[in-house]
Amino acid sequence: MNKEQFTKKPWHVKFHHLEDMTFVTVADESRKPICEVFSHEPNWEDEQEANAHLIASAPELYEALKGAVKEACGTCAMMHVNPDTYDFVENGCPFSEENNTCDYRDCIAILRKARGK
Repeated sequence: MNKEQFTKKPWHVKFHHLEDMTFVTVADESRKPICEVFSHEPNWEDEQEANAHLIASAPELYEALKGAVKEACGTCAMMHVNPDTYDFVENGCPFSEENNTCDYRDCIAILRKARGK
């Protein structure tokens, strides 16, 4: 997946109670479910809620990370990284995947992971 095909933000968290189980849905503005977080483990609600909120913040986290990489690497990596795929361009950035000295290498890897690479 090279293009961003994510469900549009914002994403919201909603709690559901069924008999002896609570589960959380992360959904878009039209209430279309994106995912459900649940467990039969006792006393798991706090972790369940935290996971749901982390998932619901994913679109904003992605956009913020993209902006930070573009700003910080504007004179470096973004000139040598394809902004559509975050693949390193041949003969590109000296701070490539093989070079451990770039502070933004992990950020670029996370953006690629979010796109399914």
